[in-house]
Amino acid sequence: MYEILALAALLHDIGKVGQRAHDKSDGLSEPTRKLADYLCPKNMDGVRTHLHVLYTNEFVDKIKENIPKGINISDLANLAAYHHNPADELQKIIAEADHLSSAMEREDAVAELPGGKDFRKIPLNAIMASVDSVSDQSEKKSETLNLVKYSPESIFPVKPDASMCSPSQYKKIWDELLSTTTSISCNEPLKFINTLLSVFEKYLWAVPSATNVPDPNVSLFDHMKTTSALAGSMYLSKNQNAPFVLAAGNLGGIQKFIFGARPGSGGIAKALRGRSFKVGALSDSAAIGILHKLGLTLAHLIITAGGKFVLILPNNPETHDTLAKCKRTYHDWILTETAGELRFQMVWKEYGREIRDFSAIQKDLEERLTESSYKGLEPLLDGRGWKEEDWLRPGFTEEHKDVCRSCFVRISEPGRDLCSSCQYDREDGRNIVNASHMSLSFGDNPGKRLPLAEYSLESKITAADEAADLLIEFRGRIPDKINFPYFTFLKNNYVPRDQHGDILEFGEIARAAEGNQILGYLKADVDNLGFVFNKAVSGHGRPSIARYATFSRSLEYFFSGYLYHLIEKEFPDTYTVFSGGDDLFFIGPWDNIFRLAAKIRNDFGRFTCGSKSWGLSAGIATSKPRSPLNYGLSEANRYLAMSKNIPGKDNITAFGTTMMWAEFDRALDQGDRLAGWLNDGVLNSARVYRLLYYGEQLVQFHKTKNASFLQVIPLMIYDMARNWKEGSDAERQAKAWVHPFINPEYPEAHLLPFICQYALNKIRS
Repeated sequence: MYEILALAALLHDIGKVGQRAHDKSDGLSEPTRKLADYLCPKNMDGVRTHLHVLYTNEFVDKIKENIPKGINISDLANLAAYHHNPADELQKIIAEADHLSSAMEREDAVAELPGGKDFRKIPLNAIMASVDSVSDQSEKKSETLNLVKYSPESIFPVKPDASMCSPSQYKKIWDELLSTTTSISCNEPLKFINTLLSVFEKYLWAVPSATNVPDPNVSLFDHMKTTSALAGSMYLSKNQNAPFVLAAGNLGGIQKFIFGARPGSGGIAKALRGRSFKVGALSDSAAIGILHKLGLTLAHLIITAGGKFVLILPNNPETHDTLAKCKRTYHDWILTETAGELRFQMVWKEYGREIRDFSAIQKDLEERLTESSYKGLEPLLDGRGWKEEDWLRPGFTEEHKDVCRSCFVRISEPGRDLCSSCQYDREDGRNIVNASHMSLSFGDNPGKRLPLAEYSLESKITAADEAADLLIEFRGRIPDKINFPYFTFLKNNYVPRDQHGDILEFGEIARAAEGNQILGYLKADVDNLGFVFNKAVSGHGRPSIARYATFSRSLEYFFSGYLYHLIEKEFPDTYTVFSGGDDLFFIGPWDNIFRLAAKIRNDFGRFTCGSKSWGLSAGIATSKPRSPLNYGLSEANRYLAMSKNIPGKDNITAFGTTMMWAEFDRALDQGDRLAGWLNDGVLNSARVYRLLYYGEQLVQFHKTKNASFLQVIPLMIYDMARNWKEGSDAERQAKAWVHPFINPEYPEAHLLPFICQYALNKIRS
């Protein structure tokens, strides 16, 4: 019965799309019309409300041939359609789950009705605009999303008067959704529901769950998904006073682990890609593996991104036992396979109807994860404290002759320089760049690759993939026919290739740069994400679990889905180390990396509706292509920290100069202009090097307030008078441009060192 209830709860509001696509009762069969007296309650005026349930019934009828044979169609239709007029306990469970998902104490009296304000033309508000951390309420944005199926380009909000939301677009979504759903032929209920989740996400991500609320910014997909998870948990729970267990997992030590491969061990780029992939695979497989062991659908996976996941589970002994065993399995695996390089925390707690206030739940889980992070791995502890004998890695000798050349923490394989784990990293790093998907299989003895699962990375779907427990696709695409368990997680695995399809080496990437053939390393992440997250989820007094899911998914659309598309289309020489959750790390031709950073911040501003509450900090380092990657990373990290140390954050640091993003844009334009004068012979590099020195002295004055640094001003004046000519228009323009920098109070004086270094790198040394 769990599978029927979970599917019915997932389908319960699908009729909203059908209702908004049709006028009055158009699109309904005669048998469905006759159900109105049974399915639709009356309001105080005696008018039938919640007519969408009729379209829910119609949807079930249209896809009944595709429903797995073990599910009774009549039971499914009744459970899905009766949630506004429940008659039995199972229907009441879905009704309550519906209310809990949307954080409603009781159902709003006003329902979507024909007449009055046309609910069919109310679009989904962008949840990224719902964050308001400033006192000026006029700063609050109200931008909307176009009603289209998901694509990387469709995620950007538009002005309400330009929004594409109408009955005709709902009709297109409705028809395509029906067509795609009827292409599914999975006969196992759990696999069918998991596949349906990705189909629904594709078409319903931009559909508002409710149009009769002050700020309709919760996606119908997330509401239906979380309703299914809540209903399934209540049904299976053994404690109806606290029917839910919320479990949160988090991987720690990610940065150190990803960049732990040592220079000189060969295949460092592959190792970086492989370890970056492994972090995501460890988190994803932990969450999915727990659900698989409990026999639950992926609707119970509320979020997985950046090494974190949140699950909503039934409160019963099996759940607690499974969580404890999986945590122990992960701790054992991490100790054995990574020698503790990674850390894995997982906490869980029982909750009742207070789950309605999900912002408080999320804060509670975060605090528990933080507390858990202070504790060690369970295999190293017993009731009396640390088991000191287990801190020594087995197999080591005093000479350490057999230590892996890459990680220096494990024993290498016989006859090889690398341990099996580092070999796997390089193998995954080679495979991930060609992969369109990953298949997961769960068994009693999954092996060393992952603690709970075996996996494979493939570019084409094979018979083995179809026989797996789950196939995870990386681009958000849905095939024409689906006869295997199919799910989508966006992954940015883009790398540049040559005309033969081979991955470019870093030296080849550097040669694509204009001027000096060096690499740029871009590291960036979202500022104050925890604060922003809480503000978004708490919007309008309804901090619902569905709003939490919408917000989390939206961030992944930008950092994993859109940035892959952007780089592939406009910056194809860029190498992705990682991009997802709320951060990124790219390597590319140095000048392209500077422009890419500006483009990402500009697009992130569009994505977040220009809200001042959002910030993105970044650091860019440069180095020769043969320099160790760890050098570029450490410099990018150092510059990122400089950007975040400025009050307000939302800055970028490059060439040692920290700037606001608007200043960075202007500095790039001025750097290009200065480089143009150098290339055209209007200026020579000696003048620019002197200008760089002057700029560095002025920066030191502003940092220290030591007036001795102002001795550079007479030198600048003398230099300008003697060496900056005015014989041509270009020379006069160059001198006019440089003249304001003589004034130490010039607002952009601190940009001069960056402008000079940028221009000097633009010309071939």
